[in-house]
Amino acid sequence: MNAISDRVRSVTLTIALAIVGFGVGTLLVATGAGLLTAVGIPVFDRPAIQLVLSATLLQGIAFGGVALLYSRLGNTSPPLPVAVPSRRDLAIIAAGSVATLALWVGLSMTASFLGLDSATNQVVTTAAENPAVLLLMIPLSYLLVGPGEELLFRGAIQGRLRSEFTPIVAIPIASATFAVLHVSSLSGDGKLVYLGGVFLIALVLGVLYEYTENLAVPALVHATYNAVQFGVAYFSLSSAPAVLLG
Repeated sequence: MNAISDRVRSVTLTIALAIVGFGVGTLLVATGAGLLTAVGIPVFDRPAIQLVLSATLLQGIAFGGVALLYSRLGNTSPPLPVAVPSRRDLAIIAAGSVATLALWVGLSMTASFLGLDSATNQVVTTAAENPAVLLLMIPLSYLLVGPGEELLFRGAIQGRLRSEFTPIVAIPIASATFAVLHVSSLSGDGKLVYLGGVFLIALVLGVLYEYTENLAVPALVHATYNAVQFGVAYFSLSSAPAVLLG
């Protein structure tokens, strides 16, 4: 009975971590936008500022901050494992990046073949008027988005679940939590198709973390995956509308 209670508590805590991270981030973004608007900077007319605020305050500071605070206050043992990638890690990062991108292409082709629509990420919608802002998101993927999201979803959430569950259970739960949190960033039909793609990519990231026990590995794979997507979206939006899968 105690084992069941511990597992329920673990799942509840991981959901709470995701909600708190998103809530804190949303509050920070709203506050930042309000302050900039108050000093005369038209935030809502400048897509670049909107994307930078989200990447910096939500995905970077809020997600990463909540994960680090949880690790410190929760006295997690071991603490969130981040280390300079070894040669072995670098090889895994390269292979993981190729795997996630191949999966993205495969999912896109499958959805197209089956005639399934996929929702559009609001990053693409926001950048439609000025695609050049997507180029700014490439370095931010490495500096903030990848590290912040991996600290929270793989480090804190998957790490917590692993204390009570086997990898085959913990990784899918953490991946599902990661996918569901993307709902608010989607527009148009085909949200389930989009979220299914995000879930599968998250599974790969979760396996990489489980295998290497180094958050730098999934963070760099995640960042590379995003960076390539932003690059593709930039070139696509420069000539025609584009839709991202994840």
